Amino acid sequence: VAATLMLNNPKWFQRRYTMMIQNVLFNIPVDWGIQIFYTGKGQSQFGLDISPGLTRLIETYPNRIILTRIPSDLLESNPKPKQLWTTEWIWENMHLTISNNDDDNNNDYDD
Repeated sequence: VAATLMLNNPKWFQRRYTMMIQNVLFNIPVDWGIQIFYTGKGQSQFGLDISPGLTRLIETYPNRIILTRIPSDLLESNPKPKQLWTTEWIWENMHLTISNNDDDNNNDYDD
């Protein structure tokens, strides 16, 4: 799984989310997914709300793009975004296995 934090970035940066997520999605193996950790409020939520392309990607690839809301208390106890990656909560909630049942995108690999 690929993972990213979608926090309180400025609006000009949020407009890039669709292209960034699409780029990752189409450049990782088809049996991998992307997990987006977001705050669910403020600029983080606004970034989802102003990105119809990202919403479309999430709807098109529901088995490959996972949205995970970060609890408020975790955000308050970790003022620096980089610190979130070191918390047990992030790793306990990381979806390290993603099943892809989409026959159109199914590739068979020889081991």
